[in-house]
Amino acid sequence: MRVLVSSRIFICFVIFLLCVIPLSGIAGTLCEGSKATLDCLKQNSFELYSTNPELFWSILNQAADKAANCENPSDTVRFLQLVQIPLDGALSEFYSEKIENLCLNKPKCFLNAMVSLEKGERIANIKRLRTPLVTDPKDIRRVFEEHKKNKKYKEIVDLYLNPE
Repeated sequence: MRVLVSSRIFICFVIFLLCVIPLSGIAGTLCEGSKATLDCLKQNSFELYSTNPELFWSILNQAADKAANCENPSDTVRFLQLVQIPLDGALSEFYSEKIENLCLNKPKCFLNAMVSLEKGERIANIKRLRTPLVTDPKDIRRVFEEHKKNKKYKEIVDLYLNPE
């Protein structure tokens, strides 16, 4: 009987603590310090944006800069994989602007990264490029036209030029 009463008191105490401790205090350490990476952002995008939007945008801007520099191909690939997370509002506009500019300003870097993506990621990125937000669709199309004879990019170019 005594154990049962002690267990109930303990359970009530735990429930009380969960109600009193603000969840934002727990989540405040999310993706901070050495964990401030694009991978952490991808895994915790909603929580991070909700609890620490400044850190969210800081990580995102750093990742976009790395992708645009094209010094490390895996940085560009990881950035293009962001298409997997929910992209709406300001994030959607940001992402579209970055991939459009990457496609126009560093087409080989962009296409090489696209080759490394899974098919679903390729398709999602191509769909965004078909209806660009900040660039002229003719300019995007020209990039794909200029690379249609390159066998390495054939599947990517075909996805864009021959929509189903």
